[in-house]
Amino acid sequence: MNTSARGTEDVLMELADALEGAIVDASNRESHYQHIAEILKSSIGHPRLNELLRVTDARMRDLSTLRVIDFGAVDPSVDREIASKLRSFALCARHYVYHGTVFGRLASIAEHGLIPAMRPVSRHTARVRNHGKRAIFFTTTWRGAVWWADVAHRHSPGPRASPGRRPVILRVPADGLALQHDSSATAPNCMLVRGVVPIADADVLTELAGYPNWEPLYTVVGQSARR
Repeated sequence: MNTSARGTEDVLMELADALEGAIVDASNRESHYQHIAEILKSSIGHPRLNELLRVTDARMRDLSTLRVIDFGAVDPSVDREIASKLRSFALCARHYVYHGTVFGRLASIAEHGLIPAMRPVSRHTARVRNHGKRAIFFTTTWRGAVWWADVAHRHSPGPRASPGRRPVILRVPADGLALQHDSSATAPNCMLVRGVVPIADADVLTELAGYPNWEPLYTVVGQSARR
């Protein structure tokens, strides 16, 4: 597959995520509109894909006008159907899982990998803490991990506005991971891996809204160390 086709598939996967996770950042879609326009102008798009992209653009613009409280009245099946169709045009895209944490933990993660309960949240119940001692938890979309990053931010030590408590998302390639459904989770699309998770190919997202700008974990940690 050529580079442009691969890039298009990555865009389609992000558009699907953005639709299903619109409650997180629905008003921040300018870059998404631009990506859609670029595909429509190119010769890459299949006629059925082009029509789907127009539907996606219109739906995103509708959702962008809503307040967070308004999403309670939105029928999620509409966006799930569009997202499913977008993903059907991106079958060769690389798949990832996502882990919410805070910036101050990245150096340790870069050195040791993701280790179960290495930094447990003390305010969790004993049952949840015990569950966390055996696994690393992920979601299948990065917007799904934003809530977990916020939990880590709220329960981490230090001044609330300090750089170390900044919520971030780790992206890890799903291929090769022994992923299991997290049966204890109440939120959808939650997965777990029992044991240490290597992070050689992990990326980090520090701006948790809009079109994502993923950076290699080791680059982010190295830049932070030089400051």
